[in-house]
Amino acid sequence: MTTLVIPEQCNGCKYLWDRVIIVNNRFGCTAFPNGIPDAIYSGEYDHAGPFEGDNGIRFSPIQKTGKGLVPKVS
Repeated sequence: MTTLVIPEQCNGCKYLWDRVIIVNNRFGCTAFPNGIPDAIYSGEYDHAGPFEGDNGIRFSPIQKTGKGLVPKVS
């Protein structure tokens, strides 16, 4: 049995899909519905900047509030 680890940066992103594992045993997100690319998954690339295939969607932190975690509203 393989244990999957959510990439550190992705774990704090509002676009990460909760409890969804897809293509190649990778987590998916709104930017990468077919699986988070290796360079981002490994932490080698900071997805605060553009990355090929992200459709203009970048890392956006989840904001902590007194009522738990909620997506940061722009």
